[in-house]
Amino acid sequence: MHTIRVQGVVPPTIDAQIVDAISRAGSAASRGPTAVIGIRNTEGRVYRLVHTAGVAESLALAAGLERLGLVDDPAEFDKARQGCDSIFSVPDWHPSQQDEGY
Repeated sequence: MHTIRVQGVVPPTIDAQIVDAISRAGSAASRGPTAVIGIRNTEGRVYRLVHTAGVAESLALAAGLERLGLVDDPAEFDKARQGCDSIFSVPDWHPSQQDEGY
């Protein structure tokens, strides 16, 4: 599993906890198709991308992010447009705040 920050997009204040959840979810033994998980900041912009290896890593990451209060965004069209298989939003952002400036 690896993660990158999107250039020019401000991270939320809980980014350190998110990075910790990412590192705890990773497994050297994981194999399988790669999934791309996006994480939105409080402005609703994807600021971090995580590439997971296999279903086990994806599920472990989802559980870790949910423990932090992040919510999986069910808007399929948005995920495809941003190249993500799943997008999680930090607690202070709601889909009704979405604008087209990402």
